[in-house]
Amino acid sequence: MKFIAKINRGAILTAVVLILVAAYLIGLSISQNMAKAEIRQVCGEYVQTEIRYSMIPEQYRSEQPDMPAADQELYLADMAKDLKAFYIDNEAISKISIDKIRSRLMGQMNGIDVVYDYQKTIAKYNSFEFDQGMVTVTLVSNTVFDGTLYNNMIPGRQKEIGETTDTIILQKVDGIWKVVVANLVQPGNSSLPGGYQESFSK
Repeated sequence: MKFIAKINRGAILTAVVLILVAAYLIGLSISQNMAKAEIRQVCGEYVQTEIRYSMIPEQYRSEQPDMPAADQELYLADMAKDLKAFYIDNEAISKISIDKIRSRLMGQMNGIDVVYDYQKTIAKYNSFEFDQGMVTVTLVSNTVFDGTLYNNMIPGRQKEIGETTDTIILQKVDGIWKVVVANLVQPGNSSLPGGYQESFSK
């Protein structure tokens, strides 16, 4: 009888543990699903902000931009401020991404690899991979690009339309989702993280 009682206690304990684990997993799933709406909003706003600052102001988009030095400094400062607002409070992390965008903008301000039009519209979110307080978001974007393709064998201006698979990693800090790393694929730019991964039609 004692042996049976031990078995019963063991079975009850196992059942309780399973119930607690199931309750935790269900609660975690509900919490993650509720977070997705906020994550989508942050991702959407970040994508549009980075794309906007992937080009110099429209009136200067030419091979000879002639953008006044004061306007250049102001535009670069606005870019750094607006993008940094999305990132976690880690200067080393945000600086890497901001410096890459600054470098490309400075090139365009000198008529190098000018981007005339660049658009991304998020078509769908492929996945949300949660890992404790972080999430890796994979999304598909309809992308329009008109400009010089980096590392392209064909010189001059190119127009491309197609889809890219973009990735953004976010971390929840003080209840707010912040960007850790963003890899928005730009046509022809294999120097960027992830490189040119999609096929485009002219």
